[in-house]
Amino acid sequence: MAALQSADESRTGYSRTAFKYWTAGDNPTDGCNTRQEVLLAEATVASEVGPRRAITGGTWFSYYNEVAVDGARGLDIDRMVPLAEAWETQ
Repeated sequence: MAALQSADESRTGYSRTAFKYWTAGDNPTDGCNTRQEVLLAEATVASEVGPRRAITGGTWFSYYNEVAVDGARGLDIDRMVPLAEAWETQ
C-alpha cells in the first residue's frame, strides 16, 4: 500500500456524452437497445415494451443486496462505477 501514489480527483475533460455505450442489441431490427434487451431477459416478473420502446412494469432481483426492484427506472445495469467517478479516479 505504501507504494501506491495518491492524487486529487479531477473531472477536467469529462463529458458524459463521450461515453456511447448502448448498442442496437442482438437484434437491431426490433428497436430495443442492449439495456432494454437485458431488462426484458432478466425480469423475474415480466415487463412490457411500451411506446418508444419504454420498459414498463416488471420486477428484477438484485443479487448484490437481495432486494426485489419494481420498475426498470430503479435499476442501473450498465456499470458498477458511475462514469464521472471512474473519470475522476483514472
